[in-house]
Amino acid sequence: MIASFGVLVDSTAAIIGAMIVAPLMEPILGVSAALVAARPRRLASHAALLIAGVLVVYLISTLIGATSLDLSDDLTNAAVTSRTSPTLADLGVAVAAGAVGGLSITRTDIAGSLPGVAIAVSLVPPLCVSGVTLAGGDSTAALGALLLFAVNLVAIIAAGGAVLIVAGFGSAREVEGRRLLLTGMGVTTALALLTVPLATTGRDIVAERDLESAALTEFNAWVEPVAPAHLMDLTVDGAEVHLLMASHDTPPSSARLQSAIEEAVGYPVQLELGWVRSQAR
Repeated sequence: MIASFGVLVDSTAAIIGAMIVAPLMEPILGVSAALVAARPRRLASHAALLIAGVLVVYLISTLIGATSLDLSDDLTNAAVTSRTSPTLADLGVAVAAGAVGGLSITRTDIAGSLPGVAIAVSLVPPLCVSGVTLAGGDSTAALGALLLFAVNLVAIIAAGGAVLIVAGFGSAREVEGRRLLLTGMGVTTALALLTVPLATTGRDIVAERDLESAALTEFNAWVEPVAPAHLMDLTVDGAEVHLLMASHDTPPSSARLQSAIEEAVGYPVQLELGWVRSQAR
């Protein structure tokens, strides 16, 4: 509840508080430790607790989103949008946090760092963002936030397990050793598969930034003959550019502007130009 309301009102303090009190980190590390120690019963116990926690979080966040009065406006704030497009940088944070989490199991003197790990890796907020965006009808954003949680989950299990193995907590028996090897290969494969959409998202973000920069540059050159004029809004969504400008004189055809932008970025774009007449010349 803290995380769901926190992301809806864009409250950093509430989101951080939710990260600290959320009980998901310990069962995730429990899964990692059970895999390394080849303890199937403990693995099942921790996994059941983790799955139950995830389902409860998702249900609560979806219900909160469904009953929010200003949901359409709330879903545009930074706390929501920043968790719907994970990149490889998020994977790096999760791997590092998972390693620290595994180390905290082996070292009692740094066990108190676990809340810091929970803050760094962000487990419950992405789940809550996925729930509220699903309630708002934005399935793409919901899947993006769910991907961020999945990346964090698998990375913590993989990195935490690797630290535990290096620390000597892996099973020494031959049968369980082979089982551990197969499990490690499975977790590593899952982590590798998750990097594909992360790399794609990162590439798309860079492409959108380049397109936004090119659109702004070409707009300034294109609008010069109708000065004074100014840009009121510029948004980029994939290969779509949405511009809103204000000027006293009617602007020229947008076809030339679209051609200039396409030439600058090297691929076709879809341009939507809005214009309002300003009073001052």
